[in-house]
Amino acid sequence: MVTGSDETEYSVADDLLSKHPEIKVFDTFNLNHIGDASLVVRSVAYDENNVEVGEAARRRIQVLTYPQAVGDVLKDYRTIAVAGCNGKTTTSGMLSSMLTDCGLDVSYIVGAPLRGGGDNARLGKSSWFVIEADEYRDAFLNYAPSVGIGVITNIGHDHPDYFPTLDSVLASFREFIIRAKSDSKLLICGDDVGNQVLLDKINSRDTRIETYGVNPRCNWLIDRVTQGERLSTFRLRHNRVEIGTFEIKIPGRHNILNAAASTAVGSMLGVEPGKMEESLVDYGGSRRRFEPLYDNGKFAIIDDYAHHPMAIEATIMAARQRYPGKEISAVFQPHTYSRTSVLLENFAIALSKADRVFFLDIYGSVRENRGGHLVTIMDLVNATKMHAKSVSLVEDNEQLVEDLFKEASDKPEVILTMGAGDIGRIIGANLSERLKRND
Repeated sequence: MVTGSDETEYSVADDLLSKHPEIKVFDTFNLNHIGDASLVVRSVAYDENNVEVGEAARRRIQVLTYPQAVGDVLKDYRTIAVAGCNGKTTTSGMLSSMLTDCGLDVSYIVGAPLRGGGDNARLGKSSWFVIEADEYRDAFLNYAPSVGIGVITNIGHDHPDYFPTLDSVLASFREFIIRAKSDSKLLICGDDVGNQVLLDKINSRDTRIETYGVNPRCNWLIDRVTQGERLSTFRLRHNRVEIGTFEIKIPGRHNILNAAASTAVGSMLGVEPGKMEESLVDYGGSRRRFEPLYDNGKFAIIDDYAHHPMAIEATIMAARQRYPGKEISAVFQPHTYSRTSVLLENFAIALSKADRVFFLDIYGSVRENRGGHLVTIMDLVNATKMHAKSVSLVEDNEQLVEDLFKEASDKPEVILTMGAGDIGRIIGANLSERLKRND
């Protein structure tokens, strides 16, 4: 029997759990929930201060972190691990969907459900397992020994509650490469500045490593790129040998890179380019990754998980590609005090790419204590005002929804709701539902 406990109103696992009513999930933590369990798997957000984790330890029941438990599962598979500070969910979701479409019955765990009804996890029958390999608290080091193919999308300073500096992030990714199997293949985006620093820190003669990107020195070279309102197109070559020309519906230069990584992995596995082309052009994306909630041709609402400056800027630029000529309004909810404090100026610059910026208050996390972080939302508001032309603090969420609803008929506009908290539900979903009822 499997049970679980959580305190959040919504979890990425809710859709999957709805299909398995036999799994009981409690909405509070209580030591009695442990029952006669033989194994307790905990989020890295909780330690022995949690009543259930503490009770399990007191009763000497085996306790594993989620990454440790997944690492144990992966020992029986050949793992395709997608790592990076941004783009993990889209790349691993795209890759999982493509390999499944192309007849490789892969297992996978990705960070969000696939749009169109796909789950965020699946158990297949092949020996390959696609895993979104998160760097937070060195989670992906648990997966590294099983890696047959590893992808690193990009590297930046993130999770400052665990990684105090960019160098500490780079050290963790370097360790991931070192721990990967000696016969593994490692695919690293050669366009990313952080990855270039990483490549300088590792053995340049490591034959496992290849690069992908538009940089002419990349092994997997992207060229003949076109970015239209509805489709982006690119050609991929491997060491001057053409693999194919591919189209994707999800916009943005970053998603061309994500698609190139996916097709490169598919090529490594011997998948026919024609099959990959058919799958990629049909790929609809993952939940909360440039997810259209409403679009009547004039007014659009896009919800995105972007909570790091690199991802925010990429999302805004993708919106400008998809909706040329329309005003872009970014409604942003910062996630964690530590990230907001350390990356304050980076957030301000990234958000200034939008025409208007609205801020919700900082969304805290159970994995950090606000103590010691004196940053407030007004610090971010004031910093952004130094770069952006229109900046507002939202003091009433319902009033913001009302105001945006009223202006929906006045001008061509795109609303981006961005953040890792509950902004998609409280702003994006509420506004889109009102507009749909009014149509």
